[in-house]
Amino acid sequence: MKPRKPIRKVSAERSKRLREYAEKRKVFLAEHPKCAVFPERKSTEVHHTRGRIGRLLNMIEFWVPVSRKGHDWINANPSEARKRTWYGMPLLCAAGQWNTVPK
Repeated sequence: MKPRKPIRKVSAERSKRLREYAEKRKVFLAEHPKCAVFPERKSTEVHHTRGRIGRLLNMIEFWVPVSRKGHDWINANPSEARKRTWYGMPLLCAAGQWNTVPK
């Protein structure tokens, strides 16, 4: 009897999206070097304002450049993050819209 293949930790489709994300992320952070929350800090991460499920992972229109401190602030202060904007976009989507693509 042949040994079974292990179950993939990441699907082939997700793996493809993650490779695309890595490339886009590098370019995005180079183009947006300052943190959207604390402009005196360098952006080192991408905050996804609507989630990372499916297509949302690579939808740049819902990305915000942040530092680790800025990312922590957004997660610790969701109501305030919904009021603050970066280029007209809230730092966090409205409650109930997480992981949904707007129509």
